[in-house]
Amino acid sequence: MFVARSAARIARARVAFVLLVVLPCLGLGAWAVHRRSGMHRDAVRLAWQRQVGLPLTVAAIEHPRPGVIRGRECVLATSDGRPALTVPLIEVETAATEVRFRIDRLRCDAAGAAVLASVAGEWLDRGARFDRNCVVEIADFAWDTPAGSGDDPSPLRIECVVQAGDRAVRIVRPTSSGSDDEVKILRRIDAGTAGDRDARQTAVRFEIDGDCRRPLPFPILVACAGGTPLSGCDAGDEAVVTGRVRAAYDATGWSGTAHGLIDRVDLAACTAALAGGAAGEATIAVDDLRWSGGRIEACNIACTASRGRLEQRLLDSLVGTLGCRPGPAYGLSDGRGRAFDAAGWRLWIDHRGAELRAAPDATPALGGSLAIVGGGSIIDPPPGGFPVDRLAWLLAPPGAAFVPATGPGAWLMSILPRSGGRVE
Repeated sequence: MFVARSAARIARARVAFVLLVVLPCLGLGAWAVHRRSGMHRDAVRLAWQRQVGLPLTVAAIEHPRPGVIRGRECVLATSDGRPALTVPLIEVETAATEVRFRIDRLRCDAAGAAVLASVAGEWLDRGARFDRNCVVEIADFAWDTPAGSGDDPSPLRIECVVQAGDRAVRIVRPTSSGSDDEVKILRRIDAGTAGDRDARQTAVRFEIDGDCRRPLPFPILVACAGGTPLSGCDAGDEAVVTGRVRAAYDATGWSGTAHGLIDRVDLAACTAALAGGAAGEATIAVDDLRWSGGRIEACNIACTASRGRLEQRLLDSLVGTLGCRPGPAYGLSDGRGRAFDAAGWRLWIDHRGAELRAAPDATPALGGSLAIVGGGSIIDPPPGGFPVDRLAWLLAPPGAAFVPATGPGAWLMSILPRSGGRVE
């Protein structure tokens, strides 16, 4: 007996084997090699970099499950190439309408916060580029700053959502008290008609609602506020802030309200722009702050400090510019300044002008003085109110002959109430 053989059948079997077995295996092997190659890693990195709009490096790429890409040792840099944010491990899951980022651990400094703020701003402004909702979940987050050294790590969640043309960013972080710190930024677009129906105007409005109970490092707040007046403030590396702010921005400028507390303020950094400086650590309580159209409407803030030093030029400027009165210990200065045991003041600003008073409610030992040493007054508040432009003169360089037109004094004049001579 023998097995009948057909050359045609053998050829068809071989062709089928090659098409159905060999080629798929070769293709699968080539695909696996490509997925582990540097070329694929660079392709993924470039795709992420185009989305973020900033330089990005990725050490390795993995595919743990369908639709998910895992990146290791990802470094996001600033536009000039300086490393700003390092993410040891990130998972990116992409769906039809959403991109979800999962990060195990992240430590963020001021440079990293500025980068994240710029990316959030791009997401709010460029809807055509960011056409999907985005969710970022960080399991272990903490600030990497001197002021944030005592910050307990906790989860952080960032949601970027599009709804009916409006775009919003929501940041949520739980606190030990059980409530959440939350910041919401909303970008609204209102379309109206001007002239005829073919001439349309589009007005963009931003709304910010923030509530922060966990101490937030002040340098982080400044870094996130790039391009606003707050970006020029300096309270020192150790300063932290808590409080609430509600603000809106439209064609007329910024409007809103705020109240809160700035603790561990470095007086040397805070008074660096003044003609004379101070040294020590202070606490600033913002009891009431309201502004409209980019200008302050009402302000009620208090500052207290214990044990520090006031430079003589600052003391002289307070007397000569604001009308403060020298106390019995004023003349005991060594020519360079005067140490103090306690200091405190409260400042009111409104459309009538400004008023400076002592803060005995916070530091009873002050009595009616702004600063004391050995129980004696160094300097006392002015007897009455004064025009708000006197505050700008405090920031003027020595010898200035006119109201400051440049520098910090000019900026202060641009945000203070327009009118103002308080009469008591």
